[in-house]
This record gives sequence, C-alpha cells and structure tokens, in this order.
Amino acid sequence: MKTLVIFLFLGFSALITNAQGVIELNEARVDYNPVFTQVTHKGNTFTAQIKESYLGQFEKDPMAFMKENFNVNQLIAQTNNKDFDAYIVSFRSRKGELKVNYDKEGNIVNAYQRFKNVSLPQAVAQQLFRENKGWSMVKNVHVAFGRNGEVDKDFYRITMENGKDRKKVKLDTKEARELGVAGNF
Repeated sequence: MKTLVIFLFLGFSALITNAQGVIELNEARVDYNPVFTQVTHKGNTFTAQIKESYLGQFEKDPMAFMKENFNVNQLIAQTNNKDFDAYIVSFRSRKGELKVNYDKEGNIVNAYQRFKNVSLPQAVAQQLFRENKGWSMVKNVHVAFGRNGEVDKDFYRITMENGKDRKKVKLDTKEARELGVAGNF
C-alpha cells in the first residue's frame, strides 16, 4: 500500500511539473525613478507616464515639474548610439500632457501643454465668474506653448452653462493676472 501511495504521489508530481510552461519575461531595468512609471519610445520620440506625489502636482506647473524631475542629458547619454538632431519628449498624466522638443545638445526648442478639467488659478476664476454671473463652468481646457523654455501663450478655453444655454469663453492667463483682482468674487 505504501508503495502505491508513493508511486501515485511521484506520478502526480511529474504531471504537475510537466504541465507548467516556460514564461519568458521582458528585460528588467535596474534603476529606480518614482516620478516616471513608464517610458516608451519610437525613434526620437519618448513618452513618459507621470506619477504625482499629490493630486494636481504636474498640472499646476508642468514645466517646473519637468525641469525638477527630468534630466534630458541623461536621456541623450542613454541613446548615444543614435544620431538624433532633436528629441521629442511627452510627459503624460491622467489630465493631459506636456510635449517638449529638445535639440541635440539638450536645450528646449519649444513646448506645448494641454490639460483638461484642471483647477483654475484664483485670478482666472475671479475674472470668469465676475464677467459671467449666473453661469456655471462645465469643463475647461488649459493650453500653453512657448519657445526656448519661456511660455508665449497661456490660456483657458472654458465651457459655461446657464440652464439650457451654453457658451464658450477663452481667457488669457496673463490678462487675468494683470487685472490685479483683489477680494472675493
């Protein structure tokens, strides 16, 4: 009887080990970067998924976030076997993205950012609701772009609703700041 039990045990063990297939894993990187969860590339275009420390961190000031957490020279060094004239890097979060075009030395040529449904800066919110009394904001899109690391255009496209009526409003961020709005809205 012992022999039969041992024989059955060995037989089932052999079947179980043969039933397991070989799983081939992708190459693992041994560096740690908690800000960018996934970086992919196609040619000279790189895409990095953003991992924020707190909600809205990246959308608040994408260029400052990128300058603080991303080293383009490290990217250029890692691709030293390729002779790219430019590097296009997209930083993506759940609300939108920042695309930055670098030259081969790592200098910013131009940048474009677009985010949906973000918190409005206080001056923009005050101007919006002061000029549109009785209307509610339904959604917004924040767009900014510029050259050489400087922002040339920065504005919000906002969809407003009042009952069944809808309208679109475009507010320039610089104009809202220049008004110097004080107090409550």
